[in-house]
Amino acid sequence: MKFLHVADLHFGKTLQGKSLLADQRGWAEKFIALVKEIRPDAVVVAGDVYDRAAPSGEAVELLDRFLTGLLDADERLSVLLVAGNHDSPQRLSFGADILAKQRLHIAGKTARAMKRVVLHDAHGPLTFWLMPFTFPAAIQQALGAEEDADFPRTYTEAVARYLASQDVPPAARNVLVAHQNVTCNGREAEPGGSETMVGGVGGVDAAAFAAFDYVALGHIHKAQAVGRETVRYAGSPLCYHFDEARWPDKGAVLVELGAKGAVSLERIPLAPLHPLRVAEGAYEDLLAAEKENPARGEYVKVVLADRRVGPEEADALRALFEAKGSVALEIVSSFRPFSAPSAPGGAHAAAERPLDADFAAFWKAFHGGTDPDARSLALLREAARQVETGRTDLAALLATACAEDAE
Repeated sequence: MKFLHVADLHFGKTLQGKSLLADQRGWAEKFIALVKEIRPDAVVVAGDVYDRAAPSGEAVELLDRFLTGLLDADERLSVLLVAGNHDSPQRLSFGADILAKQRLHIAGKTARAMKRVVLHDAHGPLTFWLMPFTFPAAIQQALGAEEDADFPRTYTEAVARYLASQDVPPAARNVLVAHQNVTCNGREAEPGGSETMVGGVGGVDAAAFAAFDYVALGHIHKAQAVGRETVRYAGSPLCYHFDEARWPDKGAVLVELGAKGAVSLERIPLAPLHPLRVAEGAYEDLLAAEKENPARGEYVKVVLADRRVGPEEADALRALFEAKGSVALEIVSSFRPFSAPSAPGGAHAAAERPLDADFAAFWKAFHGGTDPDARSLALLREAARQVETGRTDLAALLATACAEDAE
């Protein structure tokens, strides 16, 4: 049995005000072409189909075209989809019973009996269990245990209770499709900028999934295994935050199950229409480097390390990337003029330096690395002398030195 595992499509996503629908359409077309080439038995979509609970009309149209394209690609193919935390369970599962007759199986909300889909191959039946994004209160309600004062409050215990209630046969082949924050011995999977978790909140330990041969996960945008190789996040199809540019290799997971316990995995890359990149450095260095850089068609975040971003710098950088068919989506500065690096030697060395030297360093930082001229240096020395002799209108003296130079 072969199936492709993807997740976190986030159709309708924007990045720094830029709609990513064209990029998502490009990915959808590539994925449908991959399905036609590989001819898997199923495609699994592990949640966050949309980027928001009330998606735009364009996002709904894209999902419609995507799912229709998949089902048209192969008359044997089944598509299995669960709701993520970004999705509306009610909207996503509309018409689910009718769609199931067309090989499109959708689980939108936590139900007493988990939706299951049984497919067959030469090794017999294989059951896919569909568990949309859930939490302890939803599980308690689904199991009719509202009056149970001892019902588990932790995600791991609640999910374990829920899975135990489904009577998953341990000797059979089972695949779970889920959208959760899955941990291993208290350690979270490495998140990206879009899906950063806080202190293990909502964490479900991977040990809760022991009954399943493979667990197809969504929620974390970096492709990775959690606990064991067969409990796995597919990762998002595109980078949806500049923090995620650390993991540019995106794609799908091809899973093949043989007899019970035999599982093989392969990552299949799918290149994005516009790769995401962060370019950081001094302004002049960045200009020179980017003029030599052959990369084109990117979405770029520019971080200036040596100055604030002014209109002149922003216009020059945008024009430079536009000429390469790229877009500078964000231009920011990491420059901190009042945070001069500590001198070698630490606090003791700082205490040994003359006060006028510290004032001069402050002045230099304030003026973008330019040393004070003779007149300003004299003012700074006078400020230091007055502080050392107890005449302490320090702020006024420093302001005077900086202001007079600016004039």
